[in-house]
Formats: sequence, C-alpha cells, structure tokens
Amino acid sequence: MVSFVEGGLKVGIVGATGAVGLEVITCLAHIDFPMSSLALYASQRSAGKVQSTPYGDITIELFT
Repeated sequence: MVSFVEGGLKVGIVGATGAVGLEVITCLAHIDFPMSSLALYASQRSAGKVQSTPYGDITIELFT
C-alpha cells in the first residue's frame, strides 16, 4: 500500500469509479505522487460506496 506524505498535495478525482478515474489513481500510486490526502468523487449512483485503492479504502463522495 502507498502512503500519504506530510506536506503533500490534497488531490480530488472526479469520476473516480470510471475507467479513466481508476487509471489516474493507479498512475498516481505508480509514480509515488506526493499527496497528503485523496478524495474520490462520483455520481449519486456511486456515492457512499467504498473504493479500494493503493492508498487504502476510500468512501466515494457525491459530486454536485
């Protein structure tokens, strides 16, 4: 599992449950992008679900 770093960037991904969103998460982990937090946003259909990521399990938030 990849860990967050103190002083890193706060990152939010819109459309996180789609193919592109999932690939962005994978790429960020692969390059060890320095982030302090990761927020995932998606439509009402996916909001509230838990998405497994290289950064741990993250609950999807509603994007409005």
